[in-house]
Amino acid sequence: MGRDYSATDGRFVYPSRLSVVAATGRIFLGESALGSSPQQNYPEYSLLLAPHSQGEGSLSVLAGDSIYGGRYVINRSGAVMSATSSPFNPAFLGTSSGTKVETTNYAEEGIGRGYENMTFPLFVFGSGSNAGTAVNVSDPGRFYAVGGILLV
Repeated sequence: MGRDYSATDGRFVYPSRLSVVAATGRIFLGESALGSSPQQNYPEYSLLLAPHSQGEGSLSVLAGDSIYGGRYVINRSGAVMSATSSPFNPAFLGTSSGTKVETTNYAEEGIGRGYENMTFPLFVFGSGSNAGTAVNVSDPGRFYAVGGILLV
């Protein structure tokens, strides 16, 4: 409520396909978007693209002028879909006395267990990484600064 940070997995989670366009302008991310000195919760929260069922997620950022990264991280998840909850495979957590867990189906290796901080993890049934899996990420992320520069 009124927070400037993510309530899931310590990242802002977006769909597996993201295209950002500023056709005649600039794109400012992270600290460069603040216009002043860094504030709390920036830039430690990054943007994460959710996993795609066939590894076909995509990331493209196009600016007619420049892209100022401000040390902000945008990345694509390499996790398998089975690590996430869905309407057909829901996650649940039952508590009593505030944060005492009575029942859950969260996996121990998942990012879950964020109930103490009222976070809502995406990766509750497994790791949010691609370690030990054979995930095929077909396309690289593309960043285009047509008439300017790209600063990270």
